Amino acid sequence: MGRVSARDYEGILEVVGLAASAPAAEPLAGPALAAIRRLIPADTVAFFDGPPWDRARRRVRVDGDHLAWTPEEKLVSDQFRFQLPLWPSPATVGRALRVTDVMSQRAYRRLDLYQLAGRRHRIEYSLSYWMRSPDGVIRGLAFDAGDRDFRERDKDVLEILGRYLAKVLGRGDPRLPQPPTTLGITGRQAEILALVARGRTNRQIASILSVSPNTIRKHLENAFERMNVHTRAEAIAAIYRTKEPAPRA
Repeated sequence: MGRVSARDYEGILEVVGLAASAPAAEPLAGPALAAIRRLIPADTVAFFDGPPWDRARRRVRVDGDHLAWTPEEKLVSDQFRFQLPLWPSPATVGRALRVTDVMSQRAYRRLDLYQLAGRRHRIEYSLSYWMRSPDGVIRGLAFDAGDRDFRERDKDVLEILGRYLAKVLGRGDPRLPQPPTTLGITGRQAEILALVARGRTNRQIASILSVSPNTIRKHLENAFERMNVHTRAEAIAAIYRTKEPAPRA
């Protein structure tokens, strides 16, 4: 991280302070996003609160000058979302990545997504950082630029900023009342059970965590075996069961 200067750290702390002092419902509103765009120059910066592929549950805040997306372009975005090289996945969460880190500029410009939507919006270069809270909530920052690619310094700054923001933005997320070690389960199993406790189905959890429903089912089966329970209801009851007070002598 030798490319990050003292001034960069001051900018990171400014953003974290704005996020920490903002209402929980709007942690990265206008002032914070504007500060992020000063810290990492870009045409636009967008904050996704929730999975970007779920229009019903996600919230998006954008800072910068940009053309409004037409309904047709939004459909294109959904149809060709599998082409997005910086989509949240086990390989991208917790890492600052540019499109040019994963494919050439020529390959990017051949994508249907670029031809049908990105070109009109001058999205020539992109940088993103996706974070996941302990209960699986996905949040992320996505930067777009038309004239130049993002630098290694920008990636370093974003990784530091992202790690701090993940903690600040996740401070209000619900968690299991007991640590995984107390329950005898792994951290991943606890992450899945926290989502089960919020009423999510296996398919919904798989979408949130970017894995298959079969993987979620297997994790739950292993967790049930470790907890000596047989159903989701029994598992949640065991997690939230309070200990009986010791009898007095």
